[in-house]
Amino acid sequence: MNKTISYLRRWLRFFNRKRLKNTDFSLITNNCVGGVISHDMHLQFRSPTINLYFSNEEFLVFLEHLKYYLSLEVFPLETDKPFPVGVLKGDYGNVRIFFMHYPSFEDAKSKWEERTKRIDYNNLFVIMESQKCEKIVVEKFASLPYDHKAIITDRRYGEIKCSIPVKEGFYDKGYFNGKLLSYPKYGLRRYLDRFDYVAFFNRGIIRNRIL
Repeated sequence: MNKTISYLRRWLRFFNRKRLKNTDFSLITNNCVGGVISHDMHLQFRSPTINLYFSNEEFLVFLEHLKYYLSLEVFPLETDKPFPVGVLKGDYGNVRIFFMHYPSFEDAKSKWEERTKRIDYNNLFVIMESQKCEKIVVEKFASLPYDHKAIITDRRYGEIKCSIPVKEGFYDKGYFNGKLLSYPKYGLRRYLDRFDYVAFFNRGIIRNRIL
């Protein structure tokens, strides 16, 4: 990578950290977005949803009954995935947790329980990456009773105030996990940074920024 681009990217992350005033919030996400943001901002992981992912449908169930599901024990689930998978066996349905960045279920469970204890429900933010989903998923997310929620989409939903379009048609051409967290060629900001999440954490504002 060009050293100048690398330096400028580090400088922009530093600038974002200086902008951030609310530094002790808890962030619930459906994939690695939360971990990347927290890492870039040099924040403690104050949520268990780090280095893992959920299916869209099960994440919505998890959010609908967040305190309940976070009170449950995580059990191992046998799958054909090359990484550990856990499950929360709840009254509203089972919620699987795909611990894609953990070496073992024991390690994943330990981190999940440790970080669950740090959640501040009075300073809670929720971000969901919609990927390629039906509009009903976006609408259901928008109906959830959270004061600070945002769903990252690939198109505009003018009537859904918590939606933030990263780019029109972003997921149409060969979507792959992690694209949102990557950089455009020679870009200084990640695709994720089209969403001004610093303004979101500071003042609850949902807006785009120029990449």
